[in-house]
Amino acid sequence: MKPDSIDSLLEQAASLKKKLVEFGRKPSIFPHFQEMLWNMSDDINFSTSLSQAEQIVHFDTFLFEWKLPNGDTVRNRLWKTQTKALSPEEREMLAGWEDRIEGVFHVENSDNNGAICYNIVDGLSYRIFSNVGASKTKLFFKKDSFIYMKIVPVKDIWVLSGHANPFPDGRAKQAIAIAQEIAQNKPELAFRDPNRLQATWRESENLARAFEECFSSDIVVVKPAELADIMLRFFDYHTNTFRGTDGKTVAERAGMTDAPIQAPPIDLLDMTEVGIRSVGLFAHPKQGLCFLIEYATILEAFEKPQKASRGHHRRLVLEYIEEPSAPAAALERLANEDVSRLSKMIGNAIKRPDFDWARDHVALLSPHKPVGDSPAYPQMIIIDTSRFEKYF
Repeated sequence: MKPDSIDSLLEQAASLKKKLVEFGRKPSIFPHFQEMLWNMSDDINFSTSLSQAEQIVHFDTFLFEWKLPNGDTVRNRLWKTQTKALSPEEREMLAGWEDRIEGVFHVENSDNNGAICYNIVDGLSYRIFSNVGASKTKLFFKKDSFIYMKIVPVKDIWVLSGHANPFPDGRAKQAIAIAQEIAQNKPELAFRDPNRLQATWRESENLARAFEECFSSDIVVVKPAELADIMLRFFDYHTNTFRGTDGKTVAERAGMTDAPIQAPPIDLLDMTEVGIRSVGLFAHPKQGLCFLIEYATILEAFEKPQKASRGHHRRLVLEYIEEPSAPAAALERLANEDVSRLSKMIGNAIKRPDFDWARDHVALLSPHKPVGDSPAYPQMIIIDTSRFEKYF
């Protein structure tokens, strides 16, 4: 595509974005932006304390992500209701903007023909242009830099949406950590490529097999201070000792006899400071590695179901029922051990003495989380950072 045609596309995108912004500022819609900001903070002065750049970021989020009372986004309402105010080309472009991508991007190359950027979150590369014109792209996208941004499609290119945040030189580790956080919190962004999701499911099965070989169990329950060492021990075993169906270790497939192990690229909160006394590291063939907070307390209630009737034990059992981040598999594994005892534990916690796990567990859990062996995504998502090893 010639630079002049690219500039024409960028001008069309800028004009359409202006219409979207103006639509979002209509008196019938703009109050919902304030509502979004109120939901973000308990501070009534939050909106007035935002910088201009922060205002741009939040308003862009409002236009594309915030749900209005009828369930539409502002972008979708404009597309639905302003058919006469938009040309067919604008309607087509606006419909494409439903595919808006958030990520942390590594700039691999940049010139007037666009910046080729690798998104650490989803493992895909994109040809991106600055929203101020093709000639400005090389100035904005510095080669080998890391940028947090959101982008939208325009024909066969991508354009910056809202405000971008370049990471200062030397902050590559921080950029990678934020990419990991996005992938964990928004897995639909990490698995835009369906082949990547299928490969992750296969890897989950291998991780579970390696875990059981390493620890002779599908779960290890430890104190928070011991968790990092346990994870390093496991990843060392998985990389250098566990042999896959081809008879080779991960290190041997990479042409190494003994691969060095870095700490897993995930942020583990300081559990001791917030009073957490135990955590289970659970390997499930369909969900991968899962953190089970205070699982020792759940095991105590399982051994003595009456404990689940009150106090700390009851609160934890209810959390495992209602908290989406606690996978159903954490309770399902106890059902496989003793379904009658699990039924009593849950029945005591929910004050239903007649609760029967086999009969009632789907109705109990499904309002809060996926039930069964087919979750949409693994619970723990670890992005591939191998191309950035020099930064660790």
